[in-house]
Amino acid sequence: MDRKIQIIAIQCPGLSKSTVRPTGFSKEACFQNLLATKDANTDITVFFDGDPSESFLTKYNVPIVSFKNGGTGARAMRGVLEYVRQQEYDPEIILYIVEDDFLHREGWPNLLREAFSGTMQPAHIKPHYVTLYDHFDKYDLPMYNSLLSIVGCTKNIHWRTIPSTVNTCAMLVKTFHEDYPILYKYNCINEYHPFDHEKYLELGRNGRLIISCIPGYSTHMENGVISPCIDWLNVQLKTTMNS
Repeated sequence: MDRKIQIIAIQCPGLSKSTVRPTGFSKEACFQNLLATKDANTDITVFFDGDPSESFLTKYNVPIVSFKNGGTGARAMRGVLEYVRQQEYDPEIILYIVEDDFLHREGWPNLLREAFSGTMQPAHIKPHYVTLYDHFDKYDLPMYNSLLSIVGCTKNIHWRTIPSTVNTCAMLVKTFHEDYPILYKYNCINEYHPFDHEKYLELGRNGRLIISCIPGYSTHMENGVISPCIDWLNVQLKTTMNS
């Protein structure tokens, strides 16, 4: 049986307004895309930073958790982590936290399942954290000029080890609980910004392995950091027109 995926879809309407976005971007389009590309064994709960009653979410029949103490990325992420910690999810299911400005290609749920299936080759790649986002900065920033990655594969895609990713990331529920103190700590450094890069570096020092698929099956919808090699505008048009 396919492993269940539980999405926590973060909606923070007050954030990222100054970010330079690609053509056609909207948070609703990203949400429509997420609904259109998830499968039957993937559940979704929206974690809304604020009052969702006046948002586009009223058009969609999805469970919504309203969080009133956010307003910044760090506080919203703390709320997400506290909420998940209180849930009685099966420890073996995949928890996928998704920020509100990510787009996905069709077929992504099965790729997440492949990553956690134990079928990776070479077999010593045993990931704890999995992202579908092929970070453009790994190809572009001088700090990564000497980055070394182990490349592996599952049935349908290649994967590479990476030192860090963003808060849009998947893990098993049992890993979430084991790593909760570290996950939480890096959203408490200040009240505004999650320190995701530093968080994953500490997880790596503690033996956790982070991988991303190549090419990407998701992208952060921000100019300059979009996953390469994919026509994301076409992905957006295709999935939102059919949703």
